[in-house]
Amino acid sequence: MGKDLKGKELGEGILQQPNGIYFARFVDKFGKRRTKRSKKLQEVREWLADALKVV
Repeated sequence: MGKDLKGKELGEGILQQPNGIYFARFVDKFGKRRTKRSKKLQEVREWLADALKVV
């Protein structure tokens, strides 16, 4: 579980970088690491949920 800069849990595969950008990543079924970076946490969560449904 990743945490934000204040120590709050963000969920599996999501973390916050020191510059404030949220960052999500996972490994797809082909072994390739997929990533998404955004200033908005909601955008990263939606992308990760959609990406994991496809896999």
